[in-house]
Amino acid sequence: MKTPILHAARAVLLTALGLSLCPGEARAEGYTFKDGHFDFPEVTRLTLTKEQAKLLETSFKPGIKISLTKAQSAQIRAEARVKEAPTKLQIYKVENLEGDCTCGLVNFAIIIEGGRVEMPHYQVVSDREAAYYDE
Repeated sequence: MKTPILHAARAVLLTALGLSLCPGEARAEGYTFKDGHFDFPEVTRLTLTKEQAKLLETSFKPGIKISLTKAQSAQIRAEARVKEAPTKLQIYKVENLEGDCTCGLVNFAIIIEGGRVEMPHYQVVSDREAAYYDE
């Protein structure tokens, strides 16, 4: 059983690790974008299912969470080279993140063209680790 102190310490360590891996541009001024995409190379692009696309079309709010398919999680695990991929993503539009401090965000993506989303690899964590950021 975890104590609250250990729980808090782990959250601080995960945040520090995320910041250390986060490109300087993202830490200081939010993410930079080029032509509607993240302006750095390590990203995964996922094609949304019809259900996911419909949810975003009808109920979009910045940070809305979508459940991923097993295939989408497997793609993230392979491309981001992580042991355990998330099963949910927070979704944003470029304009929601431009110039905004986004250091505490994990497992998030932006909507790009053609019913797809794009997520940066360095902020990919397991669902268990993501729960520390949701507290």
